[in-house]
Amino acid sequence: MAEAAYTGVFSTSTDGSTWHVLDDTTTVGWSLDGDELDTSKFGSSGWKDAITGMMQASADIAGNYNASDTAQGQLQTAYLGRSIVYIKALFDGTNGFTGQFRVFNQKIDAAVADLVKVSYTLKSVSAITAVP
Repeated sequence: MAEAAYTGVFSTSTDGSTWHVLDDTTTVGWSLDGDELDTSKFGSSGWKDAITGMMQASADIAGNYNASDTAQGQLQTAYLGRSIVYIKALFDGTNGFTGQFRVFNQKIDAAVADLVKVSYTLKSVSAITAVP
């Protein structure tokens, strides 16, 4: 059955046990990627073969900027300090993924006739775990 995206819960943590919800998040893009390692060989009848090599998750998180949001503060602190932040992405409010990430980009946009927007780009630095 399809899920409504509004049920999603996206959280941050500095220790992996105390979670803070990203209250002002409006969009999340999540990708699990693996390097394709070519294992093709002679005698393969012209067909390629491959295995998955190194894997990494990435997340693009965007929403309305809120300086008092603890979760946004954790992302900014992780970016400025080049430190690790834990992310929990529950796309239907219950099921999803969690892992350790580094923040590689923080962008804040302000326009006169709009809300201040913020976005973050994160990449995993360890194995991703399925939740629940």
